[in-house]
Amino acid sequence: MDVDAFEAPLEELLKDVGGRLEAIETEADARFQLIDRLLIEALGWGHEDFRMEPHNPSGYTDYLVQYRGTPALVVEAKRIGKLSIDTADPKLGKYKIGGPALKSAAEGFTQAASYCLEHGVEFAALTSGTVWIAFMALRASGKSFREYKAFVFPNISSIQSNFATFYDLFSKEGMSQKIYRTHFAKLDGVSAKRFEPMLSVNKPNNLRLLAKTDLARELEPVLSSFFGDLSGVNDPELRRQCFVESRESRTADVTLQKMIGTISSGITALPTDTGRQIVERINAVMDTRRSENILIAGGEGAGKTTFITRFFEDVLEKPLKEACLVIRIDLALMLDDPALAPPNVTAAVKAEIERQLYAGGYPQYDDLLGLYFDEYQRQSDGEFRPLYERDKGAFKEKFGEFLHAAVRSDPFSYVARSLESVVKSRKLLPVFVFDNADSRSVAFQEAVFEWSQTVKRQVPLCLVMLPVSDRTIWRMSREGPLRTSDGRIFYLPTPSTKEVLEKRIRYLIDNSAPQKGRAKYFLEKGIGLKLTDINAFAACVEEIFINEDFISRRIGWLTNHNLLRTLELTRDTITSPYLSIDELVASYLKHGGNSVPIKHRKFVQALIGGNYNQFDGTKHGYIRDVFETSADFPSSPLLTLSLLRLLIDKAGDQASNSSLGYVTYEHIQSYFGAMSADDDAVRDALARALANGLVEPFEKGDLEIANEQRFAVTSPGRMHYEMALRDAVYVSEMAFATPIRSEAAIDQMRAIKNGGGAMRTDQWREICKIFINYCIAEDRAFLVLPGDPMFGGQHQLRADLAALWGEQAMPVKGATNSTALDAVSRDQVRATVKWIDAAKGYGFLTDPESGEDVFVSTRLFRERMFDVPIQGSVVVCDVAPGKEGRPQAVSISSVEPAPEEGGKYVSARIKFYNWESGFGFATLASGDDAYLSRRLVEASDVQNLSEGAPVEVIIQPNSNRGMLATALRPVRSV
Repeated sequence: MDVDAFEAPLEELLKDVGGRLEAIETEADARFQLIDRLLIEALGWGHEDFRMEPHNPSGYTDYLVQYRGTPALVVEAKRIGKLSIDTADPKLGKYKIGGPALKSAAEGFTQAASYCLEHGVEFAALTSGTVWIAFMALRASGKSFREYKAFVFPNISSIQSNFATFYDLFSKEGMSQKIYRTHFAKLDGVSAKRFEPMLSVNKPNNLRLLAKTDLARELEPVLSSFFGDLSGVNDPELRRQCFVESRESRTADVTLQKMIGTISSGITALPTDTGRQIVERINAVMDTRRSENILIAGGEGAGKTTFITRFFEDVLEKPLKEACLVIRIDLALMLDDPALAPPNVTAAVKAEIERQLYAGGYPQYDDLLGLYFDEYQRQSDGEFRPLYERDKGAFKEKFGEFLHAAVRSDPFSYVARSLESVVKSRKLLPVFVFDNADSRSVAFQEAVFEWSQTVKRQVPLCLVMLPVSDRTIWRMSREGPLRTSDGRIFYLPTPSTKEVLEKRIRYLIDNSAPQKGRAKYFLEKGIGLKLTDINAFAACVEEIFINEDFISRRIGWLTNHNLLRTLELTRDTITSPYLSIDELVASYLKHGGNSVPIKHRKFVQALIGGNYNQFDGTKHGYIRDVFETSADFPSSPLLTLSLLRLLIDKAGDQASNSSLGYVTYEHIQSYFGAMSADDDAVRDALARALANGLVEPFEKGDLEIANEQRFAVTSPGRMHYEMALRDAVYVSEMAFATPIRSEAAIDQMRAIKNGGGAMRTDQWREICKIFINYCIAEDRAFLVLPGDPMFGGQHQLRADLAALWGEQAMPVKGATNSTALDAVSRDQVRATVKWIDAAKGYGFLTDPESGEDVFVSTRLFRERMFDVPIQGSVVVCDVAPGKEGRPQAVSISSVEPAPEEGGKYVSARIKFYNWESGFGFATLASGDDAYLSRRLVEASDVQNLSEGAPVEVIIQPNSNRGMLATALRPVRSV
């Protein structure tokens, strides 16, 4: 809470009006001089947040205060002296509304309560400006509000001395979190038990760092070098060798090179003649070519920026590279304000152009004269012609003043002129690359894209490259500027954690090999380890993170498949004292290169504990305690898991297709309201899950919770749900760390933990049992589960917890024999389409490994702008448990079209292919034409698409376009 920031404005306000209080006689004066100013200057509200005197059937409401458009507070104003209380106590009081202390204010309470009823607002204030009374007008208990107490600030002095409470009750910040409910819950004496102190088995003062071995410390620079630098900006070799190529990235490499070659070929060297004919020739050449938009789409951390860096540094052929002026703008350095995006981008582009084109980083007079030569001619022939003919030197000075003003007053025109000169005079292709767009809001990204399109319309030729998230590309194409703008979209699927680590480990081994002088690599980086130790370390890491699928999968999902975070968590896990990497290396060397498989418990303890002797959520960036509850908003310790279960179920609902699996907060409130959950506790659980990355908002970066805001479960949220149901180490560590209200359970668990010696497997299981039994008992005290089928997932969650960790619960209505305990999430499954009904919005894939059906929603294809695939197509997707534990596709990397029966390539010749339109036809031996799509061509290795060129295709008959080519390749020699 930001109460300290508003204390000084309160004092200033009171100092200003203190001498005029006795002169305030009317209600209007009280509102204008005190109430309005207190609300705005001391409580953080804006004029736009409250409506004055809105009419309702009960009369006129003085103030209807709204938070994000929703009525939140009714303020009934009285003139000073009209609002009186029947006690002389000058301190903050808490009195029964129907009692003797507030008898004289009864009429004001009645008015305010009636206005609350009309507007559907539960909280109200009575005030004269100097006296403030806070009360709950609407109660769920069925009792009259007069049976409850109110907070009474009888004078200005009581407000000053209790400003923290005053701010909690009436401020905009307090209203956003509905903190007034906590104050009234305590005032009403709600569940003294619920607000009693909570304790955990772990004691905070026992937290300490564990000592690392010498080898672990020696390995720090190795890990920082190989697992810390994803981009490889300072290490080209690392960038080249450790970038995980995919079919999509190779397609993008080839196509981008073709596009740059096609566009830049229009910029031909021409004689340095300034005649009109030459200008017309240049314009004619430019008019025959097209500028392009390139959107590099992929999940956050998919390596989009790395791909672009690698493309221009390592992939693009030298002649084409030299024909480009690459203007890279880091959007992460800009304020995330869409209104400021155009001027900030203009300033950044201006600075980058000047840095690259001009010695010293700024243009000389003659450079500017060339850019504004049309103005020079106009002024020398026009209004300043006499000066020009009389004194050319004076005219140049005058024109210099014009240049100075023009560049500063209209920097966008200066940038446009500079880019035009880049194309026409320097014969270069401007390439805009807007890096780190994912770090900005969608509205900001759209503003940047619109800016780039304005440049495209003014500059003869340019290429715009914008790396964005797959969700952003979906929204921009559906609701934003892409609806009316052409462009190419390349998807970069996030490589699996296993692939990323495998690349780096192989690089590590290769660089430690004593060949071609590469053994010096480590010495140059200040790493003094013996090669035998490095090889042993690499082999052990390979055993842990590559050969054990569940480890790389868990790290990938906990980091939301973000490559930077994946490498960071991998590094921290490897060096954790729990893992004892030195023991593994020693064992490897001792047994002649046979590494010892890592124990599951050691890995999970390293993952959870890191470098500390016990779990502490404030010290860990990726592991969260899903059983933790708020001391301010007591509720079930299963509330966060229940929230995750709701969002997991909704993500698999066909009904959620239109909203990409996102659920509104209003729906979440209604759902948990039916379970008798407290609104504040639900809001708090959602806020913590949001802050911890277990759920995500539809609008990136919008962490405010309002009725219209939408939320969905993330990969870390799914993994935490899975760990709570499957992993005994996670559950037992959370049992030690979670503050709970049962001293008996605390004592039981401490007795086991502190019993001496290493804990046995049965003791770890007993810890889980005690803890989960406590959670289930608390859950029954706080929540009531309806029997409606829509709550089946909630019944199942509790049945699964009881079956695996706790006492076997009594039969639970709505629960079935769950497969959730056996289901597991997996990456990059190559599943085959069994059937998909686009009208219904869902279908099923076949998992080739297990033979199980995998549910898939068509929204996943729309998010990636894929066509809904037909039967037999291969869908590369991530799979996780969905409803009742059934396998469900949660994200799609790529789609490979289904071949015709038999999958045979047949000979064909190109009839034509239009690069601008992105389609063409190939003629088969039968004389039939087969349609060639842009996506098919870009994914192929075919270089020659001129008329008559021989190719081989696989066709699919009876499609909407007649014959449709589903695969394309060059003619193979026999």
